[in-house]
Amino acid sequence: ATLPSAVQHCHTCLHTFTQRMADAATASSAFDTAPVRNREQLERALRELPTALPEAPPTLHVRGPGWGLASIDPACLAVQAHLTLSGLAHTVAINNNPDLAEALPVLQRDRGLPEYGVMRILAFVNKSCKSDARVHPQTEAYCALALNRLYAAADFELWCEHDNFFDVALPVLVEAAYPAGITTVLAYQKQQRVLEDSLRKTNAADAGQVYEAAESAYRAFAARLGMNNYLFGDSPSDADIVLYGHVKFVLQAPLTKKTLLSLLAKHDNLLAHVRRVDALLHASRTTTAVPSH
Repeated sequence: ATLPSAVQHCHTCLHTFTQRMADAATASSAFDTAPVRNREQLERALRELPTALPEAPPTLHVRGPGWGLASIDPACLAVQAHLTLSGLAHTVAINNNPDLAEALPVLQRDRGLPEYGVMRILAFVNKSCKSDARVHPQTEAYCALALNRLYAAADFELWCEHDNFFDVALPVLVEAAYPAGITTVLAYQKQQRVLEDSLRKTNAADAGQVYEAAESAYRAFAARLGMNNYLFGDSPSDADIVLYGHVKFVLQAPLTKKTLLSLLAKHDNLLAHVRRVDALLHASRTTTAVPSH
C-alpha cells in the first residue's frame, strides 16, 4: 500500500478502536448504574457481544489456468491442491502479470502479513486447520528435494531448452503479456535467471547434470512411495502435494522437448500417485473453496 493509504488505514483502525472502547465504557457504566433487576439481563447481553469481527477467508493469488491445469505454475498447482484437500475456505485470484510470476503463489490473509511461497503457505494452512496429519519428520526433506531438484529442472526444461523456449515460454508466457518490441529482451532475461537458479539448486554444471539430479529425485520418491498410496501414511502429506504439483505439470505442459516426462515415465507408482491425488481433489473440490466474486 502507498503511504497515504497506509496512514488512512491506521486512522480508520484507531477510530474503530476508540469507538469500541467508548461502547465498552458506556456498557460498563450502564451496568454499574442499572437497577439490580436489570443487571442480569445486561450481564447476559455483554457476554453475547462478539469479542472480535470474524476473519474473512484468505485469498490465494496464482498464475491462471492453461493446458488443462488449474494453474500453469507447478507451485501454484501444489498450493491449490493443498487448500482444496485441507477444507480451508478460501477464494482464488488469478494474476497473470509476468512481473509478479516469480513471487506467486501468495496467500493474502484478512489479518496479518501475506504468506509467500509453497512451504510457508502449506505451514499456514496446516496451522489454521490444526492438522498434524500432513506433517511427518521427513516431510520437509522430501519437499526440499522436490523444490530444489524437480521444480528447478522443470523451469530449466521450459526456459532453457531451445525448442521449448521458442515454442512455449516465449509466445505463451511472455509475448501474450507484454507489448511487442520488448518481449525478446525480457524473455532472455528470464531465461538467464532460470539458468542460474536451476544450476545452483541442482548443484549442476550443465543441462545433463540438471536432468541427472531430477532422475535421482524421481528414484528417491519412487523408492519412498513403493506400493503405498502416499509417501507417509494413509493420506497425502505436504511432500505428496509438492510432488503432485510437479508431476501434474510435467504430464500436461505442451513442451516440444520432454526429457523430464521420459524420466518420469519409468516410475509407474509415481504416475499412479498423481492419479490418486487427482481423484481426491475431484471428490472434494466442490465443497472446499468459497466462490470468488
